[in-house]
Amino acid sequence: MTKGLAAVLADSPSLAVDLIEKTPLKDGALSVGVDLDELRTSTDLTVDSEERQVAGVGPRRDLVLRFLRDGARLLTVIIEAKHTDLKANDTVLDQLAGYVDVEGKLDMQDDRKVGLTLTKAQLVPVSAGIASITWTRLTEILSASKSTLAHQFAMHVRESMSLKHFEVEVYSVPAAGTATAIEEHFVHAFPQHYSAPICLFLAPRQGGGGAIPKLYRVLKVYDVSDAQLKEQIARIDEEDPAVGARMRGYFADRLNGTLVADEQLRVFVLEPKPIVLEHKPRPKRNNPFKTSRWSLADLLDSSSKILP
Repeated sequence: MTKGLAAVLADSPSLAVDLIEKTPLKDGALSVGVDLDELRTSTDLTVDSEERQVAGVGPRRDLVLRFLRDGARLLTVIIEAKHTDLKANDTVLDQLAGYVDVEGKLDMQDDRKVGLTLTKAQLVPVSAGIASITWTRLTEILSASKSTLAHQFAMHVRESMSLKHFEVEVYSVPAAGTATAIEEHFVHAFPQHYSAPICLFLAPRQGGGGAIPKLYRVLKVYDVSDAQLKEQIARIDEEDPAVGARMRGYFADRLNGTLVADEQLRVFVLEPKPIVLEHKPRPKRNNPFKTSRWSLADLLDSSSKILP
């Protein structure tokens, strides 16, 4: 997939600048003293995929973009892409930070370097000069360009990765012990090994029969690490202080007993105005340890209290 992206960016250098200006990479580029207008008028862009550290050995960088003028490097962008494996997210940020670290013992002599991760869910980097976007956001940027090749590649990415803004309409979770935290903070988190999908709505189930009194629209999804939670929420504060405050309150409650420390977590940020389901639908058999997936129509059908 990264080789295809390399071909698209090499074909349209202005699109490579769009990738910086329309993502959090912009802040990283500005922080290392890069003039974005200068990038647009740079005389050359080199794009290398699967570049290794020294003479074909060492760690392989998925994609490296170098903006040059008269042979001088204006900016280097290092991209690490992960397609489906959530476990890969655990190390991609540390790996990329090592590539970007100016003092690191790498062969790259670029003084001004920034890094970008491409993943299915939003990661929250805490290292300076590192940004993260989702594959879905990438396809939006590509589709907005004037490049026919970019449009074709965006379509290929969406089809091959089954990319949508969501994977299921409604994801339902047992929430007998977490309902209060959800209702108070409008946030919910799961260990990443649960493989919680990107969804439009979250449907917490009550204890006992598993009734669903409320349906919450999912506004954002983040993949975070409990080990770096304080730093990651601080980064989210910069983007949206209200969301950062809600996440901080939620984890303060849950880490007191219902979340295991040192876990990789998927966090759903929810709409503060839930849909109240007066008929309180429930599954035929409620399993307090099992998640479920339904269509929105299943939940909104007030003619039946029993879900299919």
